[in-house]
Amino acid sequence: MKFDFSYTKSPLTTPPVALTTVYFIQANSTYDVWKYELDHKGLVALRTISGRGYINIEGMEEIIVGPGTLLLFENRMIRHYYCKDTWDFWWFGFITDNCISLPFDKVLSIDMVDRETADCNACLNLLKENDSMSRYLASATLNLLINKWMYYLDKKEPRNPHKPAIDKVLSYINSNMSNYVTIKEMASVAGLSERRYREVFCEIMGMPPKRYYDALRIDTAKELLRNTPLTISQIAFRLGYSSQFHFARAFQNECGISPSHFRKLI
Repeated sequence: MKFDFSYTKSPLTTPPVALTTVYFIQANSTYDVWKYELDHKGLVALRTISGRGYINIEGMEEIIVGPGTLLLFENRMIRHYYCKDTWDFWWFGFITDNCISLPFDKVLSIDMVDRETADCNACLNLLKENDSMSRYLASATLNLLINKWMYYLDKKEPRNPHKPAIDKVLSYINSNMSNYVTIKEMASVAGLSERRYREVFCEIMGMPPKRYYDALRIDTAKELLRNTPLTISQIAFRLGYSSQFHFARAFQNECGISPSHFRKLI
């Protein structure tokens, strides 16, 4: 039997996004839009593909957006936007339940993300259908697109300078669950000394690396016990324990019961 598996102790949901309007505009020097009404509701995601645009938002100096930029702002705050030469861009109008946290009124530099063109076109074409399911899928697609952009920004501008190194270690651990990964090996993957690695890991993850690693293996074992027909011995092997005995002892110490007893209680 072959299968792949992934698990997290901290699943996350994304705030709802409701797409209201989509434009794909290929502007030239005649493109010059003024907005005088102040009651435009919702938010805007403006994604420039090529060329250059100029935007005036209430209370801010003129913003210049070029290729590969993303600008998020409140629709009601925009006053004037225009083009001096050429400007190809996507304009997404959307509303949320105010739970969303985004970097507004900043010109964000973001390379094209996976399937971005397809996702943009899907938003446009689905919204044209105007039935409830198509509108739902259009909003879901924009939500996915926004989260891709934010994911890219998070990777590009980590809050902690060592976060990419720790992310690399976490990816390495998850890709090598069948082999026991030592702290020395983790530190090597991170490119840090063992002492510095322990310090950095605690700063970012809030616990020592061994505690995290041990908990991850036990939590993964619980999922495998619940949802697969693997034997105790096979699970021990899959999670890098030296023997079924060592796995059972670690599980007992953490959970207070044996793996076989845990499986019977499910």
